[in-house]
Amino acid sequence: MIVWARAATAAQAYPPANSQDPAYEGISIPSMGATVVDNDTAGVTMIHSGGATPVTEAAGAGQTDSYTVVLASEPTHGVRVTVVSGTPGAVLVNGAGTTAAATTTLTFTPTTWSTPQTVTVTGVDDRVDQSGNRSSRITHRANLQGPAYEGISIPSMGATVVDNDTAGVTMIHSGGATPVTEAAGAGQTDSYTVVLASEPTHGVRVTVVSSTPGAALVNGAGETAGAHHHPHLHPHHLEQSADGNGHRGG
Repeated sequence: MIVWARAATAAQAYPPANSQDPAYEGISIPSMGATVVDNDTAGVTMIHSGGATPVTEAAGAGQTDSYTVVLASEPTHGVRVTVVSGTPGAVLVNGAGTTAAATTTLTFTPTTWSTPQTVTVTGVDDRVDQSGNRSSRITHRANLQGPAYEGISIPSMGATVVDNDTAGVTMIHSGGATPVTEAAGAGQTDSYTVVLASEPTHGVRVTVVSSTPGAALVNGAGETAGAHHHPHLHPHHLEQSADGNGHRGG
């Protein structure tokens, strides 16, 4: 099963004839040549565990998938196949007994060349709403001392990363509701927090507006109550105050 760089040529040589017939004794006999046509090809075969490689960002069973890599023929020397993630911010790779990383290396020998080795693909949770799934290419390159496998072309592997983040704004009441009174004192103010649901790629300004500034005003930490407020990216505490205008509601 060894791959030769070219067809092998063999020759069968014959010793001089040995006979009691003096005419044949010691005559020269020509050799016979034979060409052996090789039927093995250097190559790397990859098989998906389920026909594709989808992974999710969310921790759990769906965050990883795998495929196997095996040589197509016996090498004359050891072969190292380097597996590289094209987008390590989206997917990481690892072989058996190694940690998920941007690259991993599989080693095949003339003894273990036909034993498939598993590559595990792991989705990376980035906390950013990607507006859909991401695609990543995983490439492979071979390196060895023998001529057949050195620098051969190996197909890449596609991986789909299912996003688990959604852009949004979450608001939490301090007590489940926001009641305030017009009278000065502890009951004149209440608060709630505002936080983004996923990591933005740029700054986000959320404008908070009181629809009835004659009845209620708003402010963020360290600001004066007013008709509107502009909290920034980080979790923000908002305070709502009743406007003690001396008017009776109702």
